[in-house]
Amino acid sequence: MATGLEEAGFGLLGVPRPPDTTELERQAGVLESLGRAQASVAGDGARAYGLGGANSGAATDALAEHVAGQAGVLRRSTAQAQLASLGAGAAQVAWNAVKWAGGMLVGLAGMAGLAALTPQGRALIRPLLRPVAQRMQQWLLTATRFIGRIYTKLAQRLRGTLAKPPATGQQAAARTASAGQRGTGQHPVTAAQSQATRARISANQATMSLDRAVERLSQVEKHVRNARDTLRAVYARNGTDAATRARLDAQGLANHPYLDDMSRWTLQRQGERLQQIETQLSRHTAGHLDDARRRVDEGLRIARTNGLDASDLNGMRQQVSALTFQRAELADRAFTARMDINGPFEIQDMYRIV
Repeated sequence: MATGLEEAGFGLLGVPRPPDTTELERQAGVLESLGRAQASVAGDGARAYGLGGANSGAATDALAEHVAGQAGVLRRSTAQAQLASLGAGAAQVAWNAVKWAGGMLVGLAGMAGLAALTPQGRALIRPLLRPVAQRMQQWLLTATRFIGRIYTKLAQRLRGTLAKPPATGQQAAARTASAGQRGTGQHPVTAAQSQATRARISANQATMSLDRAVERLSQVEKHVRNARDTLRAVYARNGTDAATRARLDAQGLANHPYLDDMSRWTLQRQGERLQQIETQLSRHTAGHLDDARRRVDEGLRIARTNGLDASDLNGMRQQVSALTFQRAELADRAFTARMDINGPFEIQDMYRIV
C-alpha cells in the first residue's frame, strides 16, 4: 500500500523517484580504502628508502631523485593519499546530501499520495507539496553534479605524472662528483639531499596530522557555537542580566543549567575529543615536526660546510616553521574550546553516593 501511494505521489509531484545511494556509499568507502593504501605505501617506501641512506654514487643519486624527488614515487604516493582521503570525505558529504534529499522526496511522495485521497488534500498538493518537492529535486541534482565533478577531478589527479627527467647543470655536476668520490662515507651532496628528503617526508606526515586535527576541531567548535547560540536565545527570552550571564558562563557550557541534559552530555563528549586532539598535536604532530626540523638543520650544516646550494633546505625550513605556527594556533583553539566547554576546572565523573 505504501509503495503504491509513493508511486502515485511522485506522479502528482512531477518529480522522479530518487536514485539508490548504495553504490555511492560503496564508492566513498573504496576511495577511503585507497587513501589508506596510498598512505601505507608512502610510509613503507619512506622506511625502505631510509635503509639505503648510507649508500653513495651516481646510481644512488638517480634512485633518490626517482623515489624521493620533487616528482618522485614517495611524493606522488603521499599526494595521492591526500587526494583520495579528501575525495572520500567529499563523496561522503555528497552521499549524505543525496540520501537526505532522497528521503525527503520519498516522504513528500507518500504525503502527496495520502493527500490525493481527499478533495481537501488534493487542493494542497500543487501550492504546498509540489514546490518543496521540486526544490528537493533541484538540491538532489546539484549534489549528483557535484559528485560527478569530484570523481572527474580525482581521475585526473590520481593518474599521476612521470618522474622528473635527469637533472642538468649543478645537480648533474654534483652527481658526477659523487660518482668520482665514493668512499666509506656518504658524499656531502647525497647527505644533504637525504636530509632534505627525510625532512620532506616528516613535514608531509605532520601536514596530514594537522589536516585531521583541523577537521575534528572544526566539528567541536561547531557544537560550541550552537550551544552559545542556544544560550543567547534563552538569555534574550528570559531577560537575563549581564552579571547573571557572566556567572553562568564561567562554569562552562557542559555544566550550564539552561541547556538540556542531551546538550550537556554532547558537550562533555566534545571535551573528551578536545583532549584527544591536544594529545595528537603535542605528540604525533609535534614529533614529526621535530624530526623535520632536525633533518633540515643537519642538511643546512652539511651544505654550509661544503659550500652547497641550500635553496631546497631553506624552503623546507620555511615550510616547517609555517606548520609549527599552525600547530600552535590549533593547540590554542583547542584549549580555548575546552575551557568554554569545561570551564576553569575539568569536569569530574559523577558517582552515586550510597
